Amino acid sequence: EASLEAALAGLEKTIVRAPISGTINRLDLDVGNFVTASVPIVYITNARALEAVVFVSANDLTTIARGLGVSIAGLADGTVSKVAQALDPFTKKAEVRISVPSDAPFVSGQSVTVFIERKAETGAAV
Repeated sequence: EASLEAALAGLEKTIVRAPISGTINRLDLDVGNFVTASVPIVYITNARALEAVVFVSANDLTTIARGLGVSIAGLADGTVSKVAQALDPFTKKAEVRISVPSDAPFVSGQSVTVFIERKAETGAAV
């Protein structure tokens, strides 16, 4: 029984689990490869939970807030879901994430044009 439990424990360590459900788009792994933590080996897409990721300047950052509306390629309306609190030290840009509706006609990896509502000095959207 001890040998069986040790074997099952060893097997459990070989199983790779993803934090999300979806479809595997790319697998950078071959049988016998070793992997380490924090190194991407599988790229998974959840088409029902797409996000648009944009990078904005410091000037634009002051007029963008979570919850503002976004027009995505003129085909769907999204919402600003996350705004970075700091600029990337190399690019001097801040990441803004936009939630995309599940019925939007986009695919993972697609490039789109977005128009983000801007907040006024008082905090109201314009």
